[in-house]
Amino acid sequence: MTLDIAEVNNYLANDSGMQLSSYGVEHLEPGFARCRYSYDVANTRPGGYISGPTIMGLVDVSVWVAVFTRAGITPMAVTWDLHVSFLRPAIGRDLLADAKLLKFGRLSYATVVVYHPDDKERPVAHSTVTYALPPTEAATRST
Repeated sequence: MTLDIAEVNNYLANDSGMQLSSYGVEHLEPGFARCRYSYDVANTRPGGYISGPTIMGLVDVSVWVAVFTRAGITPMAVTWDLHVSFLRPAIGRDLLADAKLLKFGRLSYATVVVYHPDDKERPVAHSTVTYALPPTEAATRST
């Protein structure tokens, strides 16, 4: 399925019903999404440390968007399980998250690496995520 990045960004910013203005999509391909968190001092701890919940939000959004690459924009796809390992502090800069679907279906499974844009070799977090699709979506779009 081919998705337009502008369409997905518009959905996240305006139509998702959630506060996702700090998150945006940078790259899409089948089973893969790269999303950006735009640094906002409101989501930091003292010293400019980006909060864990903010990083988990980036992980969650990136997998949701990766699911879109196979199912289309699917508002009712929901997080079933999310595990995150924080590897080093994320301080004072934007973050990127690369989400790769390893399995797509009723339950979709993905891995995510979160890193600073200028330091991909030193990730700040690694995550595994399971997403659940509504039964009708998974049945009609699974391959």
